[in-house]
Amino acid sequence: MAEYLIVAVSITTLVATLMAVLLIWTQRFRADTISTEIKFDAQREYYERTIHQINDKMMRDQQRWEELNHLVRDSVLSLPDVSKEPNLGKIDSGIFLRSLGIVEKDLQFEARQVFVLTSFSNRYLGDFEEIRSACQELGLNAKRGDEEIISGNILPYIVRQIAVSRFVIANLSGRNPNVFYELGIAQALGKPAIIVSRSERTIPFDLRQQQLIFFKESSQLRDEVKSAISKLALNRMHDGR
Repeated sequence: MAEYLIVAVSITTLVATLMAVLLIWTQRFRADTISTEIKFDAQREYYERTIHQINDKMMRDQQRWEELNHLVRDSVLSLPDVSKEPNLGKIDSGIFLRSLGIVEKDLQFEARQVFVLTSFSNRYLGDFEEIRSACQELGLNAKRGDEEIISGNILPYIVRQIAVSRFVIANLSGRNPNVFYELGIAQALGKPAIIVSRSERTIPFDLRQQQLIFFKESSQLRDEVKSAISKLALNRMHDGR
């Protein structure tokens, strides 16, 4: 009987020891996890602060600002003096188009064209190719703004392509200001938009209610974009459009 008691006590002691070790390990693991999260948060804040500093340096004089925001600059330069407009105070969506030399009645709608709003950097070329493949598989033609050589102000060409396209896909990765501006134009013209981005932090609060696709690798885009296009088509059928 005494032997059984000794064995039972030994087992109980062993179990208690193992539980204590497990508890200590769990606490250390949690502490390490919290420490890692704190380090990641600090790194993220550092990188965001660095990006803002770089942006400030890139736009510290008028010439650099205009180079980075050339579409915004060109649109402002092309707008008429609204103080001389006879219908001052009234909303006229045609003023913007006319300021770019675009006549609305001359626009020919391209039912199978999808205009992709994206940075022209080679860094995002893989993203565009996946978007293009997704569109091709659905019988659509994806196009972006640098596929044709345009001399001078490129904004009228961009706006015209947005206006005649069935819908737009905007890649907000990299926070390119021209892409945001083009997306605003597309929405003002009533064009449906699918927004894609490599990071949720790239998306401003005002756009988070839109149809969004987040991805890490370009290879993820094809199926996601195809699904989004199918949903978009279905929603517009329900709306009777």
